[in-house]
Amino acid sequence: MRTFIPLFVLFWSASAIFAASTYYVATNGSSGNTGLSTNSPWTITYALANAGASNTIMVLPGLYSGGPFHVTSSYQTIKCSPKWGAWFVNSPDIGFDIAAGVDGIVFDGLVVSNAMQDAILFWGGSHYVVRNCWVLKTGSHYLGTGQSQSGIVSEAVFDLLIEDNLIEYNGILGGFDHGIYVAGTNVVIRNNVSRYNAASGIQLYNSSQPCDKCQIYNNLVYGNSVAGPLLGISEMFFYPKGSGVNLVFNNIFVTTNAYAIQVQDGAGYFTNNIIVAGTAGFYPSGTVYGDYNLSPTTLSGHGPHDAVTNYYGFVNPSKGLYWLKADSPARGKALAGAGGPVNFFGSAQGSVTDIGAFQYKAAYASDSRFLDPSPVNPDYWANLAGTNGGSAAITVTPASQSFGSIAVGSTEDQTFTVQNIGSGTLSGSASVSAPFSIVSGGSYNLGAGLSQVVTVRYSPTTAGSDTATVAFAGGSGATASVFGTAIYPPLPPPNFRFVGQ
Repeated sequence: MRTFIPLFVLFWSASAIFAASTYYVATNGSSGNTGLSTNSPWTITYALANAGASNTIMVLPGLYSGGPFHVTSSYQTIKCSPKWGAWFVNSPDIGFDIAAGVDGIVFDGLVVSNAMQDAILFWGGSHYVVRNCWVLKTGSHYLGTGQSQSGIVSEAVFDLLIEDNLIEYNGILGGFDHGIYVAGTNVVIRNNVSRYNAASGIQLYNSSQPCDKCQIYNNLVYGNSVAGPLLGISEMFFYPKGSGVNLVFNNIFVTTNAYAIQVQDGAGYFTNNIIVAGTAGFYPSGTVYGDYNLSPTTLSGHGPHDAVTNYYGFVNPSKGLYWLKADSPARGKALAGAGGPVNFFGSAQGSVTDIGAFQYKAAYASDSRFLDPSPVNPDYWANLAGTNGGSAAITVTPASQSFGSIAVGSTEDQTFTVQNIGSGTLSGSASVSAPFSIVSGGSYNLGAGLSQVVTVRYSPTTAGSDTATVAFAGGSGATASVFGTAIYPPLPPPNFRFVGQ
């Protein structure tokens, strides 16, 4: 059949929303507190009802039981730092329920576990983000069938970004038991691990409108349909319906079932994927346009640049290490321009050379780790350099500080606030030249969104004006200016006598 490779990539974007206030939540919080500091936190339920639009709800580490947790104000960010420090468990219904018409919600760094039905559900709306979350065991205490017990779910949404999540052990086989189960326009699913779910790892489906302009890339999807090889259950169920254009590229889909990907309806464009299945890569009810894919059998919709081989060159799949060995047949076989703007670890990339979710690196070829998460070490995606998905970005306020005029031999302190406005961990230190010095907070190791006060001291030893630059390392770096004037104290007038002389 005719092979078609799309020459464009549609990137997810949303208007930048800057939080006006940050409200803190703790397991021992109270509605009688102000919510404005870690010493006066609210409860999560009170914060969701009262924090208001365009604000951040910072969830302090702990175990939050109950639910469902209803999100009713638009443009809220609900996050925890450190990542996976806050656990939302055992909801008797949906875990987080985002009301229809509520837009711009961001979930960052949460664990949502053991909800009776869907863990995070968007009923329709726009500009959503779910990142750095661990979503697991949805439906584990629900004995019925026919309901949705999936991890991350959306109805017909516009602009949804799902990135850097671990989604596993969701569903009980009887309802809609997928890891990711979404429909909409401009949906981007990237850099996730979706595994051991009762049905598909990822399903793009038709609801009230066809899916369109969706992108699924850099995902590792394996081990789904945990009850065994069932016909029609696959790592990815592609059911967008209609005439939408949807792209699936640079993923790894691995299954022992008959099919790795079901294309039930509509059309899909598949490029740079490693597709491993028991019988055939695709169950082709719909239309497949593909090339530059690697699989053990010739794929439906195959192209002239596909690699057909039973050897994939993974480092150690039994340990979750789907990095590529030096001799992997996926190396050097990718369509360079179909790689997406970032790699699996969130770093910017302009092009790719290797098929699959991971580009070859010599350090990974000898990796011996067992990549499974825990609350102590949640970095399933940590690369050997230690980054935790994404990158740090530093900001320092204010831009300058004046110490005024002080006497030689005395001291004066001023402070700066360092904040990590990126998604990785910001590690660094502050430095400045004499007669200024750093007296506290000079070294920092900040998770996403966290801040720290750095205190600078002015200690002049001679009279005159002094200026210096405070250098803040980490992220892309930052600087601030300090200046002050030192004077000698005035001498007493002639014949002045101190008391007692």
